[in-house]
Amino acid sequence: MSLKLCLFLIEATASERLAKAKPELKAGSRYVINCFAVEQSIEKARGILPRFFRKTGWDELTVKGEKIVPPTLRAIPDPELRKLAKTASEKGVAFMVYANEVPSESADKPRLS
Repeated sequence: MSLKLCLFLIEATASERLAKAKPELKAGSRYVINCFAVEQSIEKARGILPRFFRKTGWDELTVKGEKIVPPTLRAIPDPELRKLAKTASEKGVAFMVYANEVPSESADKPRLS
């Protein structure tokens, strides 16, 4: 089975540990994350995310959207996302966090464990 490049739109909460390492993040606040992951299926890619993000200091992960990206990176119009997709193709997972906090009412949505 061939590997697929999957894009996920995620919300997650910054842990105390993460906020100490990255002062621009506020502990307990939720942030939007774009994440590319390479796996055999979108289900398998989604399955690796909770453990990966916990290890990097994120809690309460919620996948808001997901899709399989065409294998041609040129099909990704945004240069930052294209670079991120290339990194994921080489390393398995790559993500970027958006600076603005997510309003708290969205924290009530179901989360992946």
